[in-house]
Amino acid sequence: MVASQIMGLRFSETQVRSMLNKEADKLRKESYNSMIAGLFEVEVLAAINSYERQEWKRFMTDIDLLISYVSDLGESQKANRVAKILIEAEISFRFYEHLLEDEKKHIHDNVWKLTKIMDDKPNDLFTLFKVLKATQ
Repeated sequence: MVASQIMGLRFSETQVRSMLNKEADKLRKESYNSMIAGLFEVEVLAAINSYERQEWKRFMTDIDLLISYVSDLGESQKANRVAKILIEAEISFRFYEHLLEDEKKHIHDNVWKLTKIMDDKPNDLFTLFKVLKATQ
């Protein structure tokens, strides 16, 4: 009888540990996602500020960070926001034509990354940044 009680306690302890580990993993992931979502919002403001000041190197760095956050989160709404920022910057300032070829290729790579996550049609991005022509 004592042996069965000990076995029951061991089994319960294993179940409790497993349950606690799963809950801790869930909380860790939620915390990480909240932190990334917060950083995303701050970086959106930084990207808009960069393109309004026409600081294109800084803008490209901000876009890289935004795309990495979007990739981590996998949220199409956030990808659509990044695409909108790129489109607004290009329409307002025509920055793409002033970029070097390797910078243009970098923009193309970023556009492809965004389109994998976006739920909107990426036609505007492809047209503005001549992505399809560059890959042909």
